[in-house]
Amino acid sequence: MLRWLRPICAQLALGLVLFACMSETPLGPVESEPEAAETTPQAEEPELQAERKPPQFVPDQYIVVFEDSVEDATGLALGLQQQHGMQVRHTYQHVLKGFSAQIPPQAVEALRKNPRVRFIEQNVVFQLDQAVTGAEPTLEALVLDAPSDLQALDSGAGVNLTWTDNSSDERAFEIWRSTTGAAGDFTKLARIKANLTAHSDTDVTAGQEYCYRVQAVSGGQRSAFSGTSCATPSGGGDPPSDPPSGPAAPSDLATLAVSDGQIDLSWTDNSSNEKGFEVWRSTTGATGSFTKVARTKANVVTYTDVGVTAGQEYCYKVQAVEGGQRSAFSNTSCATTGAPPPVPPAAPSGLVALAIDYQRIDLTWFDNASNEDGFRVERRLGLSGT
Repeated sequence: MLRWLRPICAQLALGLVLFACMSETPLGPVESEPEAAETTPQAEEPELQAERKPPQFVPDQYIVVFEDSVEDATGLALGLQQQHGMQVRHTYQHVLKGFSAQIPPQAVEALRKNPRVRFIEQNVVFQLDQAVTGAEPTLEALVLDAPSDLQALDSGAGVNLTWTDNSSDERAFEIWRSTTGAAGDFTKLARIKANLTAHSDTDVTAGQEYCYRVQAVSGGQRSAFSGTSCATPSGGGDPPSDPPSGPAAPSDLATLAVSDGQIDLSWTDNSSNEKGFEVWRSTTGATGSFTKVARTKANVVTYTDVGVTAGQEYCYKVQAVEGGQRSAFSNTSCATTGAPPPVPPAAPSGLVALAIDYQRIDLTWFDNASNEDGFRVERRLGLSGT
């Protein structure tokens, strides 16, 4: 087959790529090239390498992607168009839900804060200057490589996930979970930062099988899914700490029962990259089963637990978290709330004083208490006396 050298310059606009892949409106007929006649092979020309030029952002043009819960992407897009004074160009309803539009700068930040908007990316043009032999250039260089080697392991109180990151330009990983088996329906469980390769799922029920798969994402671009891996948490114990690449563990945890309904916690922050701290609590002693009761912001080193009962011992441990990574636990510290204060008896009412003679006054009243030990009667001479 004759091999020939043709210089090709392909400009790929992100909005056009999305429209071609996802819009229900066809782009029109595509003409196929005539096949080259089969001839005697000639000497091969040297193959040239492709050069990818820096992307060029398109002013005021954006791709807006909705959350999966949005049902009518077109209706929502048209409503936002009227609200923000933008010009919708295309809408997407199937592979992803959203639209491309020309958006005024002042409306971009307002859209980012809309709870129904997952993310916004500015439209961009990629240019490939490429000399190829025998075939047209493809979009393979622009597709994210899927993660691989996904493993789901029972951790007692949850499922610990690890995988291999095969892409170099993802923005995040999305973790999907099924409770109806590997061939069942999957829903998105979490979205974590780029380059992380571990996540702990603690929102589980002991004895229930959970199946997982992971996908790399970058803007509106998504990789294929990883393989599927399943695990059944056995229950009890603590969620495992991630490998040493996680944040440093907090230390010096101390607890103080300040009343019958409040316990104060404090600890030392030994990490510089945590996104927050998770507070775990046990009502069955320091070696019992712990459950998560709170998550604080980064650099916070105190917590007040007011969801406690008088006369009960509570044990705590704290863990630093960053994305899908977790530190080891702090030391365990316990405190016992005090007994509740006694309930004061209800005051009597309906007091009546009746003078029987010059030496006797009879008093009567209503007893409204059920826990009194007795009544104390006080007397004074005149309205201003003692």
